Amino acid sequence: MANFFHISEAAVIGVHSCTLVAMEAGKPLSARQVATRLGVSYDHTVRVMHRLRQAGVLKSVRGPSGGFLLGADPGQIRALEIIEILEGKVEDRHCFFLNGKCRGRCILFGDLRGLINRQAREFFARLTLEELAARMKDSGGEADWM
Repeated sequence: MANFFHISEAAVIGVHSCTLVAMEAGKPLSARQVATRLGVSYDHTVRVMHRLRQAGVLKSVRGPSGGFLLGADPGQIRALEIIEILEGKVEDRHCFFLNGKCRGRCILFGDLRGLINRQAREFFARLTLEELAARMKDSGGEADWM
């Protein structure tokens, strides 16, 4: 199936994982708990959460009731930060060819790709984990995610 807008599975797991941790308000969540609740690969979840820990978005707590906590206030962590940690800097690409054949100006589609990228970046730059956790709580929980 075609898709005009793509975010890697790692970035989706990262944003969802951090949202779950934010919802727990100070109670550590293990990578296994997160993977189970999201219905995704445990191994992939562990790798994503460790990258976010290395970047300071998450911090880890050792021990039998350990897991991951947020590294900052959920109102200060933005979805764009998580995405860029996991995918790299979001660039304004204008060309739909991966190797940039259009050299910044697409004859067929104009600035469509640049417009989509800017709007998505602005959206994710405004979106905090606090807001995502509130949306999840208001919706009745993560059962609506899947």
